[in-house]
Amino acid sequence: MPSLIDVQRRFANVLRAGQGEADMLACLQGDAQRNASLLAVYRGNAVANAHKALQLAYPVICQIVGEDFFEGLARAYRDSHASRSGDLNEYGADFADFLAEFEHVADMPYLPAVAQLEWAVTEAERAADHVPLSMAELASFAPEQLGDLQLGLQAAACLVRADFPVASIWLQHQPAYDGALNIDLGVAECCIVHRIGWHAAVLPVVVAELAFWQTAQSGAPLATMLDAAFSLDEDFDVQTALSRGFTAELVTRLQLA
Repeated sequence: MPSLIDVQRRFANVLRAGQGEADMLACLQGDAQRNASLLAVYRGNAVANAHKALQLAYPVICQIVGEDFFEGLARAYRDSHASRSGDLNEYGADFADFLAEFEHVADMPYLPAVAQLEWAVTEAERAADHVPLSMAELASFAPEQLGDLQLGLQAAACLVRADFPVASIWLQHQPAYDGALNIDLGVAECCIVHRIGWHAAVLPVVVAELAFWQTAQSGAPLATMLDAAFSLDEDFDVQTALSRGFTAELVTRLQLA
């Protein structure tokens, strides 16, 4: 008799790639034809669940390529990237890397960058809860303390710099967007993925503003954050950047270095 782990591997092979059915049937009691039909049902459900999980994680990619093509992408991804977790929420983690190597989307070089952004959004939805701070709490520190002040960011925060207009693509494919598509694929963009309450959001930012918050995320104090931003833009608007950050609930901790 095969070991339990061997039986599990045979079953996984049948579900994942439809391979080794005869080996799996040899482990099962009862009518072989009935068992083969039941295995087909299991496999159909596994394929459908994987496809649905990927579609939920990448709705913008699905809109861009169309549902039929996305179904083909999901099938190809599943064949080459077996799930490594029992949690289907983690299933699409390698989708951007897959798209970067998949020859049938080579004429859409922006897709991997969009997928990276969408996965950041998906992860933000599952990130730890946070209690946002306000600008009033920042103002409670004495002016001479501000340079040494560290601004801790929410767990959901993901700072993105891409060679493509990923923020515009994502924002213009949201259900609430009712304008015309106006996307210049030749424009690079920066953005911050974050969460307001229970909902993930994407905040477009300029390069200096991204550097400002990246420096905060590294644990550096406000004086270093300002140096990073002003090195890229001598006209950087500190007040506006801070206001946007606090409004986006980015800051969840203020402490002196």
